[in-house]
Amino acid sequence: MNFLLAVVTTGLVVAVYGISASPVLSQDRKVLLYKHHQACQAKTGVDNHHFSHIEDVLKSEDAKLKEYLLCFLQKLGFMNELGELHQEMIRKKLMDLHEDHSNVEVVVKECVVRRDQPMESAFGFYKCYQRHYPQQGFLSQVIHISDEIHNKLRAHYSHCSTESGVAREILDRACQGDFAEDAALRIFWHCFAKRVGFQNEEGQILEKVVREKLREMVLDEDQSNILIEKCLRERGTPEQTAFEFMRCFVRNTHSDVWRNPISKEREQLAQIHSKCRKESSIEDTLIEKFKRGEFHDHPQGKKHLFCVYKNTGHIDELGEFNHEKVRERLVQQYSDPSTIERYINKCLVKKGSPEETAYYVHTCFYENTPDKFNVFSVL
Repeated sequence: MNFLLAVVTTGLVVAVYGISASPVLSQDRKVLLYKHHQACQAKTGVDNHHFSHIEDVLKSEDAKLKEYLLCFLQKLGFMNELGELHQEMIRKKLMDLHEDHSNVEVVVKECVVRRDQPMESAFGFYKCYQRHYPQQGFLSQVIHISDEIHNKLRAHYSHCSTESGVAREILDRACQGDFAEDAALRIFWHCFAKRVGFQNEEGQILEKVVREKLREMVLDEDQSNILIEKCLRERGTPEQTAFEFMRCFVRNTHSDVWRNPISKEREQLAQIHSKCRKESSIEDTLIEKFKRGEFHDHPQGKKHLFCVYKNTGHIDELGEFNHEKVRERLVQQYSDPSTIERYINKCLVKKGSPEETAYYVHTCFYENTPDKFNVFSVL
C-alpha cells in the first residue's frame, strides 16, 4: 500500500473537521503530529487506554508506552535512529511547539538525559517533559485531536444513520470497503458528504473544496490529483453521486479512520456487558426483556446497569454522576444544547442506592430520548 494513501484519511479527517489543538500548531503540524501517532500506535500496538490515562501509565512504566514514545520521538526528530536524544533539535522543536520559551532551557537541561536503553531515554525524557508541560505536551495534543476526530465523526455517523435508516451491518461493511447496493446506504453517504462539505444541497461534488482539503494534507500533489481524477464523477442522482464518491475514497484511502466509530463503541460496550454479566449474574431472559425496552424492577437488572454505567465512567462507586462525561456523550448524539440540558436535569437524579440510581437514569433516557437510548441494544 502506498504510504501517502494511508496518510490521506488522517489529513482528511483533521482538515475536514477543523480539528483544533494548541494555537501554536499550524494545520500542517496537526496533521503531521497525528500521522506520527497513528504510525507509532500501529507499530507498537499501544491502545487508546494509554492516552486517556497518561499520568497513570507514566507511573506504571508500561513497556508498550516506552516503545511508542521511542518511535514517536524519533519521528519528531527528538531522537536519532540510534536512540540518542538530539539536544539542539529538541531545543528548536520546543521553541516551535510552545509559545512560552522561558521554560525551554530548563527542560533541555533537566530532561535530555541519556539512559542505558533508547526506550528508557525516550520514557525518561517524556516523563520529565510532561512534568513541565502537563497540559500542553505533544501527547496532550494527540489526545485532543483524537478525541475531537472521534466526536465529530460520531456525530456525523449518528445523525446520518438516523436520517437514512441504514442497517447497522450494511454500514459497518461499507466502512470496511464493502459497499452494498442499498438505498438507505446511498442516503447515508449523501448526508455524510454534505455534512463534511464535499457535496452541496443540489448533489454536486465541490471539487474546489475537495482539492483544498487534499492540499492541506497530501504532501505529493500527484496523489491528490489521482484521487480527484478517480473519485470525482457525477452520477444520476445526488445520492448515487455521494455513494460512488465515498466508495472510491474509502477504498483508496486504506485507513481505520473510516471504520464506523459507533461500531467501535458497540464493541467496547459489549465487552463491558460481558464483564458485568458475571458480576451481576443477570439471567439471559432478563437481558432479552431489557433489550426490548421491557424494564423490570429486578435486583439483577439494577446491579447490571450500575456495573455498566460505572465501567463507562458515567457513575462512580458511590452513585455520583460524572456530569461532564454524560454531557460529552449527549453532545455526540444531540446538537441542541437546551435539549441536552433538559435530559441531564430530568434524568440525572440520585436515588436511594447506586443501583437504583443507575436504573432510574437508564429508564429515564430510554423513555425521553427520540431514539430510545438503550445500552442493551448492542447485545
